Order: sequence, then structure tokens, then C-alpha cells
Amino acid sequence: MKKIKALPSITLIMSLITASTAFANSDEIQDLGLKAGRGDAAANLELAKRFESGDGIEKNLGQEYFYYSRAIHFGKSEEARKLFDALRSRYSEIEAQAKSGNLKAQYDFATILAADSSYENIYPRRNKPKSIDWYQRAAKQGYRPAQKALAAVYARGELGKPDTEESLYWYSTCAQSGSASDQLELAEC
Repeated sequence: MKKIKALPSITLIMSLITASTAFANSDEIQDLGLKAGRGDAAANLELAKRFESGDGIEKNLGQEYFYYSRAIHFGKSEEARKLFDALRSRYSEIEAQAKSGNLKAQYDFATILAADSSYENIYPRRNKPKSIDWYQRAAKQGYRPAQKALAAVYARGELGKPDTEESLYWYSTCAQSGSASDQLELAEC
């Protein structure tokens, strides 16, 4: 029974590590991702800071949360804990902005809900995680990072089994924006 409960957590962790390389814009970031994946505390802390600042990588609060928590776990606890707590203190502000219709905040709030299971638990689930609802809100209004995230959710089968049709729909919607990298990502599907 415990193995079944651990599977969603393992899947989430692996998808977050994999997703971080998708946002990587340099060899340096990819190298940090590899070191972080092997449990290097300093690399986890550095990646969290990069996801927060957008230095060489696309900003992503869910990834920021994920890597700060890993940095704490692997030994960079004092500095990572301060930064982690600062991020968590902004949750209600981000949620309010998301509810007011701010597309980036909707995406940011979805990434937080996807990464922080204790915060996701505040919201009662119906048949899917609340993070998916927020990704969908932003994606339907044309926010490309949310479209890519939603495509990845469907591709990984986070709602049960992988849904290739929905995944391709969101990847192609994102690719229609004219971005060569998004078109390449669709071609690789």
C-alpha cells in the first residue's frame, strides 16, 4: 500500500526535475540540474535562486519551491530555509492576483499548487488537482508557459493515463505563437 502512495510523489519529483531542464537556456543550467538531481545541496540552492530571478532560466515559482525544499533536505538549510519561507509568505498575494485575472499569477499559482502538496491540500479536490484548474485558466487565455505546462501534464498522464490528444493540442496551440523552440518541441512529440 505504501508503494502506491509513494508513486505520485516520485512521479512529481521526476517530472519537476525533467521540467527544469526544459526551461534551461544554457549548459551551465543543465549541469546544475544534473548536480541537483544527484543531491548536491549547493546546486539545488543555486537552481532555486535562478528560478526565482530568471537568470539563465525561465522564472517558475513551483520549481523555485521544489529546489529550495531539496536544498534544505540536502544540507543548505539556513539560507534555503529563509528564502523558502519568503516564497511561502507570498502565496496569498499570488493567489489574490491569480483570482483577479492576472495570467502570470494564475500560472505561478498553478506551479505552487503543483509543487507544494501542503498548500494544494487546502483546496478540496474534485476529480483533479487544483493546479490543473489554474493552468487551464491561464492556458485558455493564451499564456504560453501555462500551455506548455498543461501539455506536459497531459503527456505525463498526471490525470490518470497519458492523453496524447490533449497534450498535442496544447503543444500545438503554444507552437502557433511562432516560437521556433515551441515548434521544435511539438515536432519531438
